[in-house]
Amino acid sequence: MRPQPSRLVFHRRLGAPFAMACSLLASGCEQTLLEPADAPVTAPAATDTFCVPLVAGDSLRREFTDVTRSTDTMAQLPLTGVPVLREVTASGMNVCRIQKTDDYLGAFDSTGRILLTPNVEMNVIVHEYFHAHQHQQGVNVFLDRPVLTARDAVFANLLIEATTVAYELAFQKEADLQSVPYAGGRQTASNSRSTRHLFNVAFSEKMQTYGGVDTPDSRRAALAYAGQKVVLYLMARGDEMWGDAYARQAAVISTGLPFAHDGCSATYRAARAGLYQGIGHVSENLNLLPSVYTGRDADHFIARDFDRFMLLKDTYAAANR
Repeated sequence: MRPQPSRLVFHRRLGAPFAMACSLLASGCEQTLLEPADAPVTAPAATDTFCVPLVAGDSLRREFTDVTRSTDTMAQLPLTGVPVLREVTASGMNVCRIQKTDDYLGAFDSTGRILLTPNVEMNVIVHEYFHAHQHQQGVNVFLDRPVLTARDAVFANLLIEATTVAYELAFQKEADLQSVPYAGGRQTASNSRSTRHLFNVAFSEKMQTYGGVDTPDSRRAALAYAGQKVVLYLMARGDEMWGDAYARQAAVISTGLPFAHDGCSATYRAARAGLYQGIGHVSENLNLLPSVYTGRDADHFIARDFDRFMLLKDTYAAANR
C-alpha cells in the first residue's frame, strides 16, 4: 500500500466523508445537501532528495537505474507498456528520489511527480507509472472540484487502486508472452496467489473464444477481460486484506473533498461514467474498468459493491442516522 502524499489527508473522525449525506435513493443514486463537516489536514510532504524529468537522458539513466530498467521493459510491451510510457514521458512530469520510509515504497504526487524510495522493484515503478497515467486522463479532478458525490468519490479511490493492480497483472502477462524479463517484487496485491490465479484463468478463458490463437487483437481482449475480472474481484473484497487497507485509505483521502450534491441526474451519471472510464484506460482499445460501473445500471452495482466494504458502509450508515 502506497498512499499518494498530495492526496493523503488525515481526518478527525472517520465519518467525515459521509457526514453530509442525507439520503440514498432506491435507485442507488445519491443526493447530498450539506457540505463536508471537516476540512482536511494535509499530510507532511515527502522530503525530496532530487528530481529529474521523466525523459530518456543521462541524468535519468545515471541517477535512476531502477526506473530506466523498468522503462526499458515498458518500451518492449506494445499493449500495456508503450501507451503508458509514451503518455507519462510526454507529460513533463518529474521522478523524485525520496528517503526510505515505512509508509510507502513509491507514490504518485498529483502535482505531477512520481516519488520513489531507493532501489524499488519494478512492480512498484509500474504501479506508480499507471497512477501517473490515470492522472493524465483527468481522473483526479474530483479531488479539487465537486464532480462526484461522497460515495462515488470514495468508490473512485478504490477503483483507482483496483485497476492499478489489474494493470500490473496485465503488464506482467504481456511481458511473459513477449519473453521480456520482468523483475517484479512482493510488495503489491498483484502478487496475491488468488488474484494472480483469477487473472490467469480469465485470460485463458478469453483466449479460448479466439480458438486459442494468439494475435494482437485476441491478446488485447484477453488482457482487458482478465483485468476487469480482477477489478470485480477486488471490489467484491475477494482479497480482504487489500480491501480493508484501501477502504481505510479511501476514507482518509476523501475527507474534506468537495462533493457534488445531486448524483441522480443524467448529466451527472454521464460525467461519472467518463471519469470512471478514465480510471481504467490503458489505451484507446484497452480498458481495465468493468462496464457495470458505467452502464445503465451503474448505480446499482456501485451501491452493491460499496456496501461490501463494511468499514465504509457502517460509517455511511452512522453519518446518516
